[in-house]
Amino acid sequence: MYSFVLISDETTKQHELAKHSIKAECIAADCTVTAIKNNRDIAYIVDFDSRDAIEQYKSLILEVVYANIPCIGICSEIQSVKKMFIQSGIIAVFRPSQYHYIPLFFKRYRPAVTGTIAIIDNNICNTYGLSTVIQSFGYQAIVVNSLDACCDIQNPIDMVCINCSQVSTHDIATKYVAGKLPKKNALVLYKSEEKDIFIHDIIKLHRVARVIYTLEEVYVLLVELLFRQQFHSLLYSLYETSDMQRSVSAYKGSLRQLYLETGVDIFTLPAITHSESIDLFRDKTELLQTVLAKAAGFSWLSDSE
Repeated sequence: MYSFVLISDETTKQHELAKHSIKAECIAADCTVTAIKNNRDIAYIVDFDSRDAIEQYKSLILEVVYANIPCIGICSEIQSVKKMFIQSGIIAVFRPSQYHYIPLFFKRYRPAVTGTIAIIDNNICNTYGLSTVIQSFGYQAIVVNSLDACCDIQNPIDMVCINCSQVSTHDIATKYVAGKLPKKNALVLYKSEEKDIFIHDIIKLHRVARVIYTLEEVYVLLVELLFRQQFHSLLYSLYETSDMQRSVSAYKGSLRQLYLETGVDIFTLPAITHSESIDLFRDKTELLQTVLAKAAGFSWLSDSE
């Protein structure tokens, strides 16, 4: 479990977090991460409700990102500074009503399904943010600086995210057609600046991808895909192990209907109240709670408010 460092000028935030079992050392924004960046068990919580927080914490956030230290934000009005979060790479942000999710968000997670996603992007803030999302749901993130380096990766890759603001769309199309980019991989193309998207890019890449996303859209896409995969996998596992397919009335009908359907046959059905079954259900529900906490940190990306 991580030790938390709260970056805030308000000690009241420290007390609010403590109510949710988050014991954080509160320090001012003019601190440096140099002294603790080698301690991999420390995570930063940055208070973005402080006055002029964005400018005040800008250099600190960059230092955290370059040191690759886990960092989340807390903010009451996220939408007003949404663009800043996207640009800075601080993608896990919690509202006050979500503070209880923070300890579980940092819990080491054993994924139901795992894999590898490659990122081709030279912007450290982009790769930090994308890696945060990918790794939160148990996938491995591999960051490379060029298309050639990506083509040289030997391990199986499920998805490749490519920043077309930095990689030539002509090169992408050429390597794809030549078979140097494995066609079985899902290619997610995006531009970190919306103004960089031109019609000729779409024309060149029509055989590679149907759309070029914005960076924000890629974050939403990854969160939705990874959460759905992990969440649905766990739900289906519970569905199977709890024998739900045989007992439709148990969750759609009344107790009377359930009794009439099963009767004495209840003794021939799997004993889902067996101690081993209960332990299994507990483990699955704990994993579900962890996955929900991961998703909560990114929920602001999909919220309209």
